[in-house]
Amino acid sequence: MITQELLLSLYKYENGNLYWRSNGKKVGCLDNKGYVVNKLFGKKHGTHRLIFMIHHGFLPEYIDHIDGNKTNNKIENLRECTLAQNSFNRKASNIRERYGSHAVTLKIKGKNITVGTFKDLELAELVAAMAREKYYGEFARKT
Repeated sequence: MITQELLLSLYKYENGNLYWRSNGKKVGCLDNKGYVVNKLFGKKHGTHRLIFMIHHGFLPEYIDHIDGNKTNNKIENLRECTLAQNSFNRKASNIRERYGSHAVTLKIKGKNITVGTFKDLELAELVAAMAREKYYGEFARKT
């Protein structure tokens, strides 16, 4: 079983990276989904999950990269979340072009909701940002 004490005995955390205490070498490589992972006891683990455990002493079901960058594993960029909150911060456009207009849609409680349709792209982008902030709160993707 992986514990905070075990991880602290194996790794040193520095600026979003883990280093082996035994030899000082950096731990991890990129997986096919763009996450930094490393092998521990024959099993791959997301480095962000290990870093969270090192700092907080527990491992939540879901961890969100606040800035959306899967390789930014600085502890201040990681937060516990629900599956829904994690999906709010995914990189996805909420604006679709339809028949010469721009439709703003959001996924709310599992359903795609059209917020509005606008001729002006800048207005559609503003409305999309405001809707994300309203419905997704602190988990709204900023860009």
